[in-house]
Amino acid sequence: MTIYMKTLKYIKISALMVAVLLATSCNDDFLDVNDDPNFPADATSDFLLPAAQAQYTFAFAGVISRITSTLTKQIVNTRYHRWDIGRTDIGNSWRFDLFGGALKDLETIIEKETAAENWEYVAVSKLQKAYIFSVMTDLWGDLPFTEFGQETFPVYQDDAEVYSLVLDLIDEAIADFDREGQNVITPDDVDLIYGGDVDMWKKMGNSLKLKLYNQSRKVNEAESRTQINQLIAQGNLISDLDENFEFVYNDSQSPENRHPNYVADYARASRENHMSIDFNTFLSNLNDPRLPYYLENQNDTDSFEGLVNGSITNIGNDDLSRSVWGIFPVGGRFTEEVEDGEEVPGPVNGASGTGDVPFRMITSYMVQFIIAEAELILNNNLPAAETAFRLAMEEAFAEVNALPGAPEIVDTVVTSYIDAHVVAFDTAATNEERLDVIITQKYISQFGNGMESFTDFRRTGYPSAQQIDEIVNPLGEGVFPRRLPYDVDEFQGSNPPDEEILLQTPVFWDVN
Repeated sequence: MTIYMKTLKYIKISALMVAVLLATSCNDDFLDVNDDPNFPADATSDFLLPAAQAQYTFAFAGVISRITSTLTKQIVNTRYHRWDIGRTDIGNSWRFDLFGGALKDLETIIEKETAAENWEYVAVSKLQKAYIFSVMTDLWGDLPFTEFGQETFPVYQDDAEVYSLVLDLIDEAIADFDREGQNVITPDDVDLIYGGDVDMWKKMGNSLKLKLYNQSRKVNEAESRTQINQLIAQGNLISDLDENFEFVYNDSQSPENRHPNYVADYARASRENHMSIDFNTFLSNLNDPRLPYYLENQNDTDSFEGLVNGSITNIGNDDLSRSVWGIFPVGGRFTEEVEDGEEVPGPVNGASGTGDVPFRMITSYMVQFIIAEAELILNNNLPAAETAFRLAMEEAFAEVNALPGAPEIVDTVVTSYIDAHVVAFDTAATNEERLDVIITQKYISQFGNGMESFTDFRRTGYPSAQQIDEIVNPLGEGVFPRRLPYDVDEFQGSNPPDEEILLQTPVFWDVN
């Protein structure tokens, strides 16, 4: 089954998902004078799991991806595009979607189902807890991990320690799948990502480990090499588009289950984001055939209209003319090249696309890009790195060609593009130049998930051609943010984060 057939499977439980979100977002003390059997006070795991999945993907696919996509010059959100990111900008995501939402629900599942020996629920929840904490560590650094859920004001732990604990949690989760227990209930019918498929979740766990060891390779090269080589040799990794760790949105408007950035820039009259002139120029200079799948034009000439990252300009009312997200990142409209005499599509609206594409978190092509980097830098194995690099690009183009409602990119065009970049890899003078080629294609292929490009840029400095840090901003000329700010409320408790940690303070693996 393709990744887009999964959407049909999940439409039937979209109403359940929304009901769960409403139920779990209520105050614990609200109307507790009566017990309603239709809305139990003690939410069961079959309600908590889809709620958690909807909450953390909403946070990551929405405002957090908008900020990080702006930081990496893929879009321009004028709230953040001069790096003026404050402690109130991520408050809802931090308090309600992540710590107060998904992580709280997953922790409840882990506690309840461990006692009941329903190990599949436990393992699936631990893996998602590990993923959320790993991404949050990449974005914020130090976090309250061990005491989370146990103390009102949990102690913040060093980010390197959190990474180590997350890796331990992944191993623990994978082992849980094979534990003997009752498994009276399993998450098969309510798991919105893999439908309770144990094999797929194990691949996700191994792929997450691969990702984390690669991201931290500069601070622990020997361990990263050993662990990555073991994972590659075992081969139990995400290796096909159907195995991607992703949350598939659907086209439902009532309840609203479309991609958050589709809603933000198609369904609303006042659009949230601009597309980046830098990114459009970057892809145009590479003659990348994915450009019309990534960006969609609204104006009368069907030409690109965006903003330069970091510019100070009065943009005026351009809601009906600016370029917007395309079909690949958010399920937006796709317009084939307009010929002379043809009518241009004009402005988009809530019915211009479907909004039913996935938010892609760990994909088959991400895994191959990681393998290519590891084979190159850790093993100095150029043939293996080239093989993985080519496969990564093939998988990335296959993802675009799987989109419904848009024509496939012609095979000869795909082959020509991939061959050209493999040649660039082969003819590069140094491994660092080869790594630049790899990360550049990874950066393009992951469009829509700004978190990963933000992480890759900080730890490698690539893609070098984007000159991402050359913006005059409040941090100082040429100073680039190395993390996101903590939520302002975190400084009101008895165990606040370190006040000395600033936007420009690197996380532990950021030694580039």
